Amino acid sequence: AYNTIMEHINSSSVVVEKSFCGGKGVVFMRKIFQHSTITNKNLKPLKNKNSNLFYIREENLFTFDKKTTFLEDDIIVIFSNTKESEKMRQWIHGL
Repeated sequence: AYNTIMEHINSSSVVVEKSFCGGKGVVFMRKIFQHSTITNKNLKPLKNKNSNLFYIREENLFTFDKKTTFLEDDIIVIFSNTKESEKMRQWIHGL
């Protein structure tokens, strides 16, 4: 219920976090809203050998492996193992 409520709040920093693979992995997702501080900003991905970063734009999935300018309604997606999840959590919440 918490995640559903948070997804409906017009916030620029809502991050959805889900565990998978029996708790061995974590996925983080953050939608870029119109008034977000990172809308139309060129962002550098956090490099981590145990995590994969992607973004979704207009229903297409792209690898987030170089500086990228994020637009309204883009979604940043991170797949990470649990050991690295705190580092990735801090990064995505800090955007």
